[in-house]
Amino acid sequence: MVRPDDRAEPPVSTTFCAVQADPAAFAHRRVFFRAEVMSDGIHRTIITDPACSGGMGIDDNSAEKAMDALNDAVLSGIPGTIDKTLQARLTATIERPRGRTTLVVEAVDDIVVTPKDVR
Repeated sequence: MVRPDDRAEPPVSTTFCAVQADPAAFAHRRVFFRAEVMSDGIHRTIITDPACSGGMGIDDNSAEKAMDALNDAVLSGIPGTIDKTLQARLTATIERPRGRTTLVVEAVDDIVVTPKDVR
């Protein structure tokens, strides 16, 4: 979880793939990166990047305002990302409860929604 004194340090600019490749190196650190958002629109939203494999879940302790902006984009059109590609810049703290990497999202900006042809 983000501790108040952690916000004094600026986030490390990195890539999602760098965090995915070595999450332990970023554990408990604030990071800033651009990534793709995938969601079923109901239960699960993950952060990913087509340039590398895998994805990371979003921690329940994420900032409500940041998640509202992301959820608005996810729920536009058909709920989820089946009809769109969604990219955003995220500021988050990397947490590793029980060895599973999650993102405690603090801020989301520069959300870009690109429609997909689902016909």
